[in-house]
Amino acid sequence: MPTITPSYLYTFFAVMVVSSILVASFMDYSGVIRFSAETRKLKNLMDHVAAETTELLNLAAANATAETFIQAPAAIGNTQYWLRLIKRFFKGLAGRRFWKSAHRGY
Repeated sequence: MPTITPSYLYTFFAVMVVSSILVASFMDYSGVIRFSAETRKLKNLMDHVAAETTELLNLAAANATAETFIQAPAAIGNTQYWLRLIKRFFKGLAGRRFWKSAHRGY
């Protein structure tokens, strides 16, 4: 009878290892989903700002006066972000990740 108890313990430890691997995998997958949603929100915000800036630049080229207000969230997810116009490109940073938009304002 002593061989039955170690068999149960080995089975218990194997189940614990497999379940911890599954939990870690699901936690990693939820982080990927959250990151992709934050990336999409930042890209949409950058596209919106680029469109508004292009409109203002076109009006400024025609010597018109214009003013616009862009409503933007203070943070996307749990991270703050910044947007910057550099040589007709918009650059955005959220956390440690970096994106560059394809919009140019001529």
